[in-house]
Amino acid sequence: MGEGRGRGFTVNIPLPAGTGDVGYELAYATEVVPALQDFRPDAILVSAGFDAHAADPLASMKVTTPGFVNLMSILDDAARQLCGRRIALVTEGGYDLAALRACLDEAVQLFSRG
Repeated sequence: MGEGRGRGFTVNIPLPAGTGDVGYELAYATEVVPALQDFRPDAILVSAGFDAHAADPLASMKVTTPGFVNLMSILDDAARQLCGRRIALVTEGGYDLAALRACLDEAVQLFSRG
């Protein structure tokens, strides 16, 4: 649940195996972005794991590279609106190297734009 000023702003969103782009986008729209709007962060730190990728051999989720791009765009928009685009992504997870590379390439492209 969080502590101190962050109490109530820890959001866990359980998703069933096989969830793909649409399910993740819905979770971001209905849970993640509203929580960010309520909390009004000074900066956003993203634990950027790509192990929910459809090609990942260890996970059972079905997010595509374009789906991850959309999720990153949603976070970028939130960061622009809420905290002057102060956002950092820390890479973790992602065990299909081609999918990981594609997602990282897209993240660099997205966040390199002004």
